[in-house]
Amino acid sequence: MPKDYESIIALNKVQEIFGGISSERILLKGDLTDPEIAKAVYGLSIEKMVESGFEEGDILGIATYLDFLKYQLPAMAQESGVEMNFDLSEIPDEQISQFLQFYLNPDPESPLVEPLMRSLLGDDYTPRSKPSLWLPREE
Repeated sequence: MPKDYESIIALNKVQEIFGGISSERILLKGDLTDPEIAKAVYGLSIEKMVESGFEEGDILGIATYLDFLKYQLPAMAQESGVEMNFDLSEIPDEQISQFLQFYLNPDPESPLVEPLMRSLLGDDYTPRSKPSLWLPREE
């Protein structure tokens, strides 16, 4: 990256003042739709990391592939007046796996599309509107 970019200048200052930036990433390999894996990842929190031995303040945040389900989807539903508690421990494993397969690799022909769209769009969703949901939108 060019050294005169504002972001590079800021990063260099942080490295100069604090000695660098530290972040850790964990790569999960395997079936990310496996309900046991999803429940373990979904349940990660700073509090649980501290309980398992990390020092308070060592972990500033946790981001996972399930954050949309954990944070954004319930917030979107609440804005629409729908209370949504996406607690994986209360959902049958088969449904978790099926939903995650769709979530990670959306298929317009999936049997999940219609109930999901009806729950999100209500009366605005019709089978005729289905194809338009999968078309790229122009900004």
